[in-house]
Amino acid sequence: MKKNNQSFESARKQVDKYAAGILGRISDEKERNSRGFQVAKLYVNIKEYGVAKRYMAGFLAVKPSYAPAHRLMGQIYEKLGDTKKAIAAYKLSLELDDSQKDILLTICELYCTTDIDPEQAKY
Repeated sequence: MKKNNQSFESARKQVDKYAAGILGRISDEKERNSRGFQVAKLYVNIKEYGVAKRYMAGFLAVKPSYAPAHRLMGQIYEKLGDTKKAIAAYKLSLELDDSQKDILLTICELYCTTDIDPEQAKY
């Protein structure tokens, strides 16, 4: 268990250092936020969902119509246990890019795990 914790801490330090290296050279806030998607994916890979969510919020403020970002946000909310927000993010991703048929299945699976009015679950 201790080795896994050390490995996690090492990965976290590497991602923190990499993110600081990328973002530290950029003075424009909008440009920094536009890199948030890349950085968030790194934090998702090491299961730091809260940190990833913050970077995604900044990214979506700059690029609100980017379907893959809403998909990633859905995955983050799902891992954080916020099913309703996960569903909303997945639905928005699907609305922006309806070729992602697998997301529809994910949405349906999430609806099956929540207490929600069937009329509200219509898509």
